[in-house]
Parts: sequence; C-alpha cells; structure tokens
Amino acid sequence: MDYYVYYEVETGRMTPLEYDGNSVMKANAANWLPFYNESKVNYPLLNRLLAVPIWRQRYLAHLRTIIQDEMNPTVCNAMLTIIKT
Repeated sequence: MDYYVYYEVETGRMTPLEYDGNSVMKANAANWLPFYNESKVNYPLLNRLLAVPIWRQRYLAHLRTIIQDEMNPTVCNAMLTIIKT
C-alpha cells in the first residue's frame, strides 16, 4: 500500500516506487512473517506476485540474503552501539 508503480514505455518494465517506508520501523512490525498481508485484498500487487511460484521463490531468496548479509548480529550490534552513543 505504500508504493506507486511506474511503467517505463521504452523498456516495458514496471518499477515500484516506495513513498512511505517509515511504517516498517513500527513496533507492531517486529513480528511480521514473510508472507504478512499476502492474502489481504488491500494488497493486490503482493497477492498476484506471491501467487506466481517463481517470483515467490525469488522473494524468499532475496529475503534470506538480506537476513544473512544485513541482519548479522555482529554487524547490527556494532551499528546499534554507534547509534546509541
């Protein structure tokens, strides 16, 4: 719900443009599962994308990469220490 989709005629590609990323940092987002909102009608793009098996697997692969590379406790704890001081 927090995005627009831009269609580029020259390439035939659609690009999602996020416009309200602050909601991911809310306390109630801490327990979201990977498929949160998957079946809710207010999320038609998400519904359709996750219904395609190859895109669903790609989504999971990207999610695993983000968790492994960016949510490494050593890296996160070091960043939190810097922010805290």
